[in-house]
Amino acid sequence: MTDASGVRPRLTGVQCFVRGVGFVAQRPRLWPLGLLPAVVTFLVLVTLVVLLAVNATDLVAWATPFAERWAPRVRDVGRLVAALALVVLTGWLAVLLFVSLTLLFGQPFYEKLSRIVDEELGDAPPEPDETWHRGLRRAVGETVAMLVRTAPLALVVFLVGLIPVVGQVASFVLGALVGGRFLTLELLAPAMERRGRYLRDRLVLARAHRAHTFSFGVPVYLLFLVPVLSILLMPGAVAGATMLARELVDASASGDPAGYGGSAA
Repeated sequence: MTDASGVRPRLTGVQCFVRGVGFVAQRPRLWPLGLLPAVVTFLVLVTLVVLLAVNATDLVAWATPFAERWAPRVRDVGRLVAALALVVLTGWLAVLLFVSLTLLFGQPFYEKLSRIVDEELGDAPPEPDETWHRGLRRAVGETVAMLVRTAPLALVVFLVGLIPVVGQVASFVLGALVGGRFLTLELLAPAMERRGRYLRDRLVLARAHRAHTFSFGVPVYLLFLVPVLSILLMPGAVAGATMLARELVDASASGDPAGYGGSAA
């Protein structure tokens, strides 16, 4: 769609997400493409998170035998804070793994959904000449690489959460920023791979377009904290990420690496 001047208006990250959700909502036939993998992944992760949350206090006590020498009140408060930080970290990781594993389990579905978005919006790239199993192997490798890159930040989120009172707020904000960037990079994969751009290219684009990266990923992360919404919005997030990929690739091709006139610093 273009404006009166014939120039297509450029979208922010959050606009891409909202339009992606709307795109899928207006086409009920697309929902089955994304719901089944999301439901399966969700059930597995929720079971694991609940088990860990129920046993968090016992796990912390087992991991901190040295605290038995502390004053009882200090020991109990310290272990409670650590248990809460562990639960928060687990929930944070669950959101990241939900997207990564859902994309892996439902790779053919989400690639098809992303392709439909491209075809309906026009200027769809040609399909890559690659077997599905080779694409799956690369997707697994890239997901593992992303998780390894994120692991040190996960430790930071956990340690910040150990700070009484302010730590919980700070870790939540930090987790939203780190998680939002991670989710953006993962959700961009189907559309970017179809354009011959892989993890390294996505990382470059994310650095050059930080505003778009965070304005797309942080709302997705926050909404995905709500269990039912994470399932319902997954197809829309993939559709929105396809729209975002079109925006970023267009900006890169037009020589605007800083994100539509912004600063890349």
